[in-house]
Amino acid sequence: MPSPENLYLVRRFSDNNQITRIANPNNPLPKTVAYELGYEQNVFDEFLLHLAGYYKNVSDESRLNEYTANVSGVLVDYFISTPTLYEDIRGFEVSLTKNRGDWVSGFLNVSTSGGFGFAHIFQSVQQNRDYQNNITNIQNDLYQSKPVPRPFARANVDLFTPKDFGPKAGGLNPLGDWRLSLLGDYRAGSYFTWAGGGSTAIQGLQNNVQWRDYYNLDLRLSKSFSIGSASIQVFMDMTNALNIKTMNSGENAGSGSAYGFVDQNDFTAYMNSLHLPSEITDKLAGSLNIAGSDAPGDYRDFGVDYVHIEPVTSVTTVPAANIVTSSLYFDHSTGKYMQYSNNQWVQADQGRVDQVLKDKAYIDMPNLNYFTFLNPRSIFWGVRLTFEL
Repeated sequence: MPSPENLYLVRRFSDNNQITRIANPNNPLPKTVAYELGYEQNVFDEFLLHLAGYYKNVSDESRLNEYTANVSGVLVDYFISTPTLYEDIRGFEVSLTKNRGDWVSGFLNVSTSGGFGFAHIFQSVQQNRDYQNNITNIQNDLYQSKPVPRPFARANVDLFTPKDFGPKAGGLNPLGDWRLSLLGDYRAGSYFTWAGGGSTAIQGLQNNVQWRDYYNLDLRLSKSFSIGSASIQVFMDMTNALNIKTMNSGENAGSGSAYGFVDQNDFTAYMNSLHLPSEITDKLAGSLNIAGSDAPGDYRDFGVDYVHIEPVTSVTTVPAANIVTSSLYFDHSTGKYMQYSNNQWVQADQGRVDQVLKDKAYIDMPNLNYFTFLNPRSIFWGVRLTFEL
């Protein structure tokens, strides 16, 4: 079922009662057609191998079309709900399970989506032409969205000792009934389109940059023993056991709305400070980025001082008023790192350059750094008591 706001909502401005949004109860219901084909195989009488491929087609999804006109000098602008979106989803799943629970599982998922027609319609022929000739509008309204597949895997392994393992002490087995449960998680980094920041768009450029992959390991260590009719379990839960620092990219990293970034400008500054691979930067018109092996998700540690590196065509073209003596300058004409010292350009000390590159001191981190890393290692202790009546 579509949401009620796409069926019945009529919204008006409170100051002049002008209509700004109109739902359409006559829109067809969105339709999903889904298929799945699977195969299962017993492996060594201990594991179950499951393979499955699936496909889903979604049609007549609603989106808001904006209509703009000028009627007798009065601007009329409103949105109407229209059934012009679709999705085409396909994927493949693999899982290997053991009778004590999941051991390894994962899936690969692909989804495409798009719409029909432009999302903004003007009464003015000239405004319509300008809108429909804009590359950004063409990409947003007409291009089919094709996210790149992102593999995902989870592994759960339990290691345990038998209840009667080892010598007894006071009627208890100190070495028995220990259990260590490990839960590993891997997700390939998400893709987004990066054209150099701001409102820049390059026709045909989509999903050219990928965030760093995500890894995590959680564990639980527990010991159980019985005293009379009571069963006692002491356990420790540890999240992010390896204390892996992962930048929180948020749901819309490419738009700069990830946690930690103040706004789009902050996100652009971070992206421009990275030394992205040349296969990315070469496609950005007028890019002076320094080629390297960085990817979104790379970071500068809190204890490392920031060192600005300014890429320039040639240091001889830098206006004197813009020179910052504490900065490093990468001269594309010579491929060397330069700095301004004693009123002249000199090649930067190679030891300093190597240390800056090693520490990634050149990365301009998000300004809201307390939102950048949200998954520190955490340890929880607990006791569980069970009584039999």
